[in-house]
Amino acid sequence: MERRKQSRIKTNNLSIVVSDGIGPSQGLVSDMSLSGMRINNLPKRLHLKTGHLSVIISQNTKLFRMNAKPRWYLEKDGKISIGVNIKNFPLRWREFIQKYENQPGCSSSTISLGNDRLR
Repeated sequence: MERRKQSRIKTNNLSIVVSDGIGPSQGLVSDMSLSGMRINNLPKRLHLKTGHLSVIISQNTKLFRMNAKPRWYLEKDGKISIGVNIKNFPLRWREFIQKYENQPGCSSSTISLGNDRLR
């Protein structure tokens, strides 16, 4: 049974930088919503016990910097996947997500957010 408050938007592995306060790590967002996201392909060295993360997403000309709280993690093949709640999001993030949420079937559709890499 689905317990999420918002629909998830599947992405084509959007690039993200995650920082645990010790150092940055590169990962890939596989799905996202206004208040959360699933991040894959992160290194095991990421310290989740701090209870808070900083995330930066770059998409075309947009840059989103947010704080997030880890909710769960899964370790496999030397990498981890995590689910996070976004603690504070800018208005532009809400507008960005709503653009896709208002499309019929957004929870099962896949959108391409470009392949910009963080520099």
